[in-house]
Amino acid sequence: MDNATDSSLPLNETLVEETTENSVVVVVVSSGICFLIAAVGILGNAGVVWIIINYRSMRQAVMNVYILNIGVADFVIGLLYLPEIVQFDIGWQLGEAACKAMRFVMLSCLYVSILSMLAVAFER
Repeated sequence: MDNATDSSLPLNETLVEETTENSVVVVVVSSGICFLIAAVGILGNAGVVWIIINYRSMRQAVMNVYILNIGVADFVIGLLYLPEIVQFDIGWQLGEAACKAMRFVMLSCLYVSILSMLAVAFER
């Protein structure tokens, strides 16, 4: 009889426990890193948007308007990315409509960001 197909053999419980503990550590560390990146992105883009909106001279140049577009788009992407980080391990809990709306807004902001960078390149 082949040992690989014998279901009566005991499992190596130590290996199972170590694998479970390692996977929890990986999820916590990767979620923490993603949260940190999203937080830095949100704060940085909020700063860019605040500076361009509050200083009239910054709104005079077309290039700064493109940078404002990039900042707003990346800010929204950062905000929408946080629920995915929180629900990383348990799966999507906000329903199908929220999932589709979030994907639409996230992809729209992604395209706005990319097309604004393309406009900056053409402007130069």
